[in-house]
Amino acid sequence: VRRARGVVEALDRYFAGHHHAAIYLFSTETEAPEAAAHARMYSLALGANVREDPATGSASGPAGAYLLRHGLAKPGRLLLEQGYEMLRPSQIEVGLTVENGALSRVTVGGGVVLVAEGTLLV
Repeated sequence: VRRARGVVEALDRYFAGHHHAAIYLFSTETEAPEAAAHARMYSLALGANVREDPATGSASGPAGAYLLRHGLAKPGRLLLEQGYEMLRPSQIEVGLTVENGALSRVTVGGGVVLVAEGTLLV
């Protein structure tokens, strides 16, 4: 995962005009021993060139559910790490609730750091 690179031309060919051109990849080899997975997300939707997202909350919930389903995580709270390669390390908290043997609730959270702000004039 650390050596992954987003290549605009390859992503353009792969997605060929699909609405949400993004790739989320992860490994259970982590930087922090308490993390369940180390992730990266590339998306053509983030700009003209492939850009990397330092913390993808919308993908973290499904990633946590995947880890649970495949026996790589247990119900409760788990930590996903992302953004390390772009020097914006992020820790995303995922809560997995299981009731009657089935995943019944997924929550995603964590702290935030303001990196920019602006005003939109309409």
